[in-house]
Amino acid sequence: VAKSAPSGGECMACHEPGSALPREQAECARFLAQTPAMQRQGCTACHAVENRCDTCHGAHRTERAVARDAKTCATCHMGPDHAQYEMWSTSRHGAVFSAKGLAEAPDCSTFHMPDGTHDVSQGISMDLAGKAYPAERRDRERARMVDVCARCHTRAFSARNLSDADAIQRESKALVDEAVAIVRDLDRLG
Repeated sequence: VAKSAPSGGECMACHEPGSALPREQAECARFLAQTPAMQRQGCTACHAVENRCDTCHGAHRTERAVARDAKTCATCHMGPDHAQYEMWSTSRHGAVFSAKGLAEAPDCSTFHMPDGTHDVSQGISMDLAGKAYPAERRDRERARMVDVCARCHTRAFSARNLSDADAIQRESKALVDEAVAIVRDLDRLG
């Protein structure tokens, strides 16, 4: 079966624009080490969300409630390498949402699909490996997320907390990178 030429959009998920160079060696290496079945059921199934309605809406029904349910988001955003659902559900937002629902607290789509947009990357200011986007894009996306947070909080509070989250992400990544280096060194030493 002849495979159609890629349109280019899907390539940019892993490659620098106009290049065969991977965006982030570690991310692509993990994906390429998987079997085709693992790629289809794992990374590709989730990371094609903007191109596949059934990722969120389901293949058999298209109820908005299913797509909006945080548990649907959790089917991809849960576990040791994608712990966003656990972080949200144990946060103040998640705890209040669990007790009182959407009328009192935000869910995933409140932040990542404000006003019904299907641009789930809106407001994200870094790539999948935690590398900050170029300044212009980062500032634009940060302003979008501050706008979402400012619907309930002050702009200053929102900006400060998002900045703190960025710092925590960088600090956490540095700890993980240090641990990986130690394990690799120990492995090398036998």
